[in-house]
Amino acid sequence: MVMKMLLICLMMCLATLTTEAQVLTSVTTRKVYENATANNGGKFAYDAEYNAGGDISTIMIYKKNVRNKGNVTLKPISRYEYVYDVDGTLLSKTIFTWHHNDWQCMGRHDYTLTSSLYSVEYSRWNQKKKIFDSPVEKMVYTLKANDSINIVAYYHRYYEESPLTLESQVTVIGLPFHMDNQLTQK
Repeated sequence: MVMKMLLICLMMCLATLTTEAQVLTSVTTRKVYENATANNGGKFAYDAEYNAGGDISTIMIYKKNVRNKGNVTLKPISRYEYVYDVDGTLLSKTIFTWHHNDWQCMGRHDYTLTSSLYSVEYSRWNQKKKIFDSPVEKMVYTLKANDSINIVAYYHRYYEESPLTLESQVTVIGLPFHMDNQLTQK
């Protein structure tokens, strides 16, 4: 349990210190896609679909299988569907995996931004009920007046009926991590 808590704290600190850790806008989604396609070592192929506004709405990832005589086949691996608000801020990311020749929904990240909080909730897809269950994990970033992160809190739900429980909380000390330029970009 101590090792798990340490790992969570380290992960939160890393997320706080790197701008690539939070996907907040359509611009950030596009940058992540471009980096993945440019730096994949040739093992994977990527495809993106765009909405009417030119933002990435879906990313599909395929594993490349090189056959005899250089023939390449693509095996679907993952699909991500993105929803943005009118200013390009990410509202949700739905995750699918390829299973038995069909895309199976696995879960969804929901993003909420207010003047002083940025939160990300993760909910699993309930295959039997065909709905998303209540969130099982939540990260909350408390923002200072200058949009730098002050506190990062991680919550977890162990049982469906139980509330989200605070697992760990970290106060960011040192150089501020500013979210303002990501939030104002489209």
